[in-house]
Amino acid sequence: MIIINSFSKVIFSRSAVCCLIWGGILVLPVLLVSCGKKQVIAEIPTATPPGPTDGKQDDGEENPDEEDPDITPPEGDFVIVGNGSGSLVIDGKDGRYSCNTAIKIKGGNYASIAIRNLSGEQGCPFVIANEGSVELSGSGRTMSLENLSYVNILGNSDPLVTYGFLFQNMNNEAIQMSGTINNFTLSDARFDGINAYAVIRYKPTLVYNGSDGSFIKNLRFLNLASENSGTLIRFEASEGNGTVIGLIRGIEIADTRFSNSPAVGSVIVLEKAEDVDIHHNIVENINSSNSNHNGVFYIQGNGRFYSNIVKHHQGNAIRAWIFSIGNTPKEMLIYNNIVVNSREYGAFELQAFPRDIVAGISTFANAKVFNNTCGDLRPKAGTFPAQVVDLYSLRGGACEIFNNVGYTFYRVGQNNTNYFWNELGDTSPSKHSNNLYYDNYQLAGIIDDSEFLLNAASPLKRAAVPFHLLTEDIYGNKRGDQPSVGAVE
Repeated sequence: MIIINSFSKVIFSRSAVCCLIWGGILVLPVLLVSCGKKQVIAEIPTATPPGPTDGKQDDGEENPDEEDPDITPPEGDFVIVGNGSGSLVIDGKDGRYSCNTAIKIKGGNYASIAIRNLSGEQGCPFVIANEGSVELSGSGRTMSLENLSYVNILGNSDPLVTYGFLFQNMNNEAIQMSGTINNFTLSDARFDGINAYAVIRYKPTLVYNGSDGSFIKNLRFLNLASENSGTLIRFEASEGNGTVIGLIRGIEIADTRFSNSPAVGSVIVLEKAEDVDIHHNIVENINSSNSNHNGVFYIQGNGRFYSNIVKHHQGNAIRAWIFSIGNTPKEMLIYNNIVVNSREYGAFELQAFPRDIVAGISTFANAKVFNNTCGDLRPKAGTFPAQVVDLYSLRGGACEIFNNVGYTFYRVGQNNTNYFWNELGDTSPSKHSNNLYYDNYQLAGIIDDSEFLLNAASPLKRAAVPFHLLTEDIYGNKRGDQPSVGAVE
């Protein structure tokens, strides 16, 4: 089913009479009449993350394809596709779609949705949005995405629906991604009860050779929610014989909530990713039945991990296995995060492996861990200590650790000479300063262990060494010339 209509970014207000030819059949005119009221379209906030350039670092290469973060539906016509059930295919090879015409999927519960072979352009992406609640509910139902460029799938077009795309009660992957996916956004979708190895999964085929077509780039996953599910996003990759398969350059994961999953292990897995931008996500109540070494966020590559909250969990908040593609070292920046109430393991892990540092292809990366608030981190099996950073060899990379606050740690086992890093390889911090530890959060002047706001007399206030990325705290409060230690001003 396909219906043509017209809309602007803010209102639906046009009357139209259209004749459609569908599958060679002439469909009688369809009268589309304005109801006479202005309907406001819910829009995703377009604020860019704080901080200057370090997260999307200058790698010496031009990137003219990187799209402006404005992902609201464009002005102009839209078409309504689907009938609320069965299988829906949106295929650019059909020639029926234009980036000037948004595509809205009629609400209902579909058996499958396939979106493929759509290629927009900078300033004119294809927009696919919801008309009501678009659901895939029940095992065997899936959305497949293949060969997409400049495509935004947005679940924010109906102000009465919080998540315009709903996936639930499945034993299979909810979204399967394949082929070449560039300049792509998925937003405002919910995934509940997805009992699978991955909820959103990309299986790599591209072999990196330095050319623009040998990796995928500029992906954004915004305002997602998931409960009682497997790994939310899993982008697989591999390396061997001097090759890398499945490289991503530029991926943002933001404003996502994941909770109540007792055996998920890792919530986000990116096996080969440069310039990650992971921020303002909340993960809680996970891995209650796990006892293996998990990374809630498991990242191989470099970029920024900031302003996230991970609590009531098991495993490191992030396991960052860092390296840089090319000959110029990049950075892994971990800051403004709150990590508390870990049943096992410390807050962060940093490590590098020889397999990721290949002459002529890749080199080491450096790391900075700063202004994080970490508390009540418990050791693994009572013997492996839980500190702010488990620091393994970075294979030539340097690590700086500063302005962090910790409370209620348990010093056990070996290599536990301080509360802030567990030195497990040949890399020692090249800089460490202004890290403050207290036996409990009250002594740190933290009002409570839910929001972690500071009281007026907190010793954390104005106790940090200034740094150019310290413009805001985790809640968006401005930091002055004398910032506070930890994630909160």
